[in-house]
Amino acid sequence: MSERERLEQDLCNLLQGVAKGDRAAFTRLYSLTAPKFNAIVINMVRDPDMAGDILQRAYLSIWKSANLFDAGKGKAFTWMLVIMRNRSIDVIRERRRHPKGEDVSSTIADDVMRSDTDAKAFLLRRMLRPYLNDLPVETSRAIILNVVHGLSSREIGLRTGTPTHTIKSRIRRGLQKLRDDMGEDTLINLI
Repeated sequence: MSERERLEQDLCNLLQGVAKGDRAAFTRLYSLTAPKFNAIVINMVRDPDMAGDILQRAYLSIWKSANLFDAGKGKAFTWMLVIMRNRSIDVIRERRRHPKGEDVSSTIADDVMRSDTDAKAFLLRRMLRPYLNDLPVETSRAIILNVVHGLSSREIGLRTGTPTHTIKSRIRRGLQKLRDDMGEDTLINLI
């Protein structure tokens, strides 16, 4: 008897046990087939979370309907595979009919709430403001655009109509002054 035939025989015997309510048989059936079915279902739906839902539903169906399996009409693995496929189709159809709704909080404008990036930018501006006031306006603006908003020297130059090398020099001199005024450790921890 080949390995494949032996596995098929084991699956048939285990399904007979499951039909009688044998939990140990179900556990063994699951451990023999779940890795293969998981790979097949993930390949079908391309979503590991959805695949987990499908496997759970399919194994529940197998538990409930194991008494319907007839070894004379087909192979146990194929019978279970059809259940996996049908549950996959059910879940895909259900998700298409009822897509996840848009999060209400993302659709309501709130002047107080800020994204993490906006909150960080706000705090950086607030903490740097006293020190930036001691810098020339162009240098202060270049640092804010670079450090707070993450623009490159080239992008700042395009936005302000200033050569890129000039922007780089302003940022370098401005950051050096901030280091001197704030202390290097404070500036590094802040940025």
